[in-house]
Amino acid sequence: SRQPDYRRHYVGLDFVPEALQIATKRLAAIRGETEEKIGKKIGLNFSFVLADLNDKLPFPDGYFDKICCNLVISYVDNPKFTMRELMRVLKPKGRIILSSLKPHADLSQIYRNFVVQVQNQPEIEEARRLLNNAGKIMQKEGEGQYHFFSESKLRSLISGVGGRDIKSFKTFGEQAYLAVGSKPQS
Repeated sequence: SRQPDYRRHYVGLDFVPEALQIATKRLAAIRGETEEKIGKKIGLNFSFVLADLNDKLPFPDGYFDKICCNLVISYVDNPKFTMRELMRVLKPKGRIILSSLKPHADLSQIYRNFVVQVQNQPEIEEARRLLNNAGKIMQKEGEGQYHFFSESKLRSLISGVGGRDIKSFKTFGEQAYLAVGSKPQS
């Protein structure tokens, strides 16, 4: 039997210790279910780091091949600082994916799209939590703790820190934008 290739290593980051504990358990369960379903090891290693995207990241320059910042940039205090840090820890030629809800997003549409795909009671409960969180997002925006990004602003966050080859797409039932860019070779 072949040993899994652990050169693929996922690193999750959060500033809430309980969120890291939940993520560790959830990812281990998903990996176990997937391996059981396909009948072999999938060769994915993961770790989680307690860190805040509002501070300097605890990684050396050029540490990651790819970075995915999914629906998080809207919560940080200084998105330009966070983007500089993400680009700093990205390797030359590395790829970065950034997403944000669009301004005036119809968050109920995200809920409806999610509900159509759910298959059991736990997933229905997850959909309800999603809708509840959507209401909290709108409240946080009013309090200045959440910022929606247009497609051009999301692209400019990446280009503003030297990102190149930027492409953008609509996602989440066209209620969010996703921008993908790469770090130049130096």
